[in-house]
Amino acid sequence: MTEKTNTPKLIVMCGLQGSGKTTFSQHMTKCCHDTMIRISQDESNKKTCHTEIAKHKSTNKILIVDCCNGTCKARAEWLQYFKTSQLPIWCIYLKSDPNECIKRIRQRKEHPTLNSNSRTIPMIVRTMNKRFEEPTTDEGFEHVITLSSFDQTNELFRQWKMPEITTSL
Repeated sequence: MTEKTNTPKLIVMCGLQGSGKTTFSQHMTKCCHDTMIRISQDESNKKTCHTEIAKHKSTNKILIVDCCNGTCKARAEWLQYFKTSQLPIWCIYLKSDPNECIKRIRQRKEHPTLNSNSRTIPMIVRTMNKRFEEPTTDEGFEHVITLSSFDQTNELFRQWKMPEITTSL
């Protein structure tokens, strides 16, 4: 984990379905509502997300992209908007066990993309896990913060002087 140094312009969330990206990003925007804009592919679509990035990239708001971003190529789509700038871009990778993710998805209520009763959930999560490429700073991120537990997540929030998350990821 890292202490908050340079405030990022863009935070790219990364992790399997059910890893806690939405819980994390919603908590961040709730705590920093005046300075942060959450952009969620689950709640709109990829085209709308790209429109939102383009619309807000010149503002003083921190943008947080909430979607799986499971490959270098997927993450590069978001980094392209800031390729020529020297603005800090961070990746927050929620590294979770696929079986735990499947369990969490089954407990969800009214998720916009994955029905908790779907029989295909294990296949979807395991396929994503096999294809998943862990993020690195070589992709263009100033920091890649990998969080593997609820405790690590709350430790990061404590370091950043933010309230802890009270529900598990």
